[in-house]
This record gives sequence, structure tokens and C-alpha cells, in this order.
Amino acid sequence: VTTADGRPLPGAQVRLSGGGLATPLGALANADGRFVIPRVPAGSYTVSVTYIGYRPLSQPVTVTDAATTTVTLRLEASAVQLGAVQV
Repeated sequence: VTTADGRPLPGAQVRLSGGGLATPLGALANADGRFVIPRVPAGSYTVSVTYIGYRPLSQPVTVTDAATTTVTLRLEASAVQLGAVQV
């Protein structure tokens, strides 16, 4: 998981859903922006990633038997709207 210009986003939250999963699977990106979600059954899924200050991203991914599936997720910066603060 990286920024649009290729910098890693450590701690980005990655979620895999669909494909008949009873509950979504997830992981956090490491210092290099890499993540691993082990033992995913073959099928079609949606991978989603979120990180504060960046636009959420979702894209389809297909996992095949006995193979490593690699996805590239590049997030674009986004202004965060905060609610009003009352003192």
C-alpha cells in the first residue's frame, strides 16, 4: 500500500471481503507498505484499504489455488473534514 507517488503507508488497514467469506479477512500494512492475508481460499474478492488522510480504495481481486496473489494499492491524499469543536 503506497501513496500516489509511491511512498509506503505503514499501518494502512486492508480488508478482503466477498467470495463466500463468512467474515472479512484483514491485515495492516508493514513499514514497507506490504501486507499478507494467509490461507485465502480460491475465488473472487474485493480488497479495500483505508488510511486516515487518504481516499479509501476498493478493487476486485481473484485468488487462485496454490499461488501468491499480488495487488498494487495506491491511495490518493484527501482532505479530512472535521466536525465543529465547541468550547
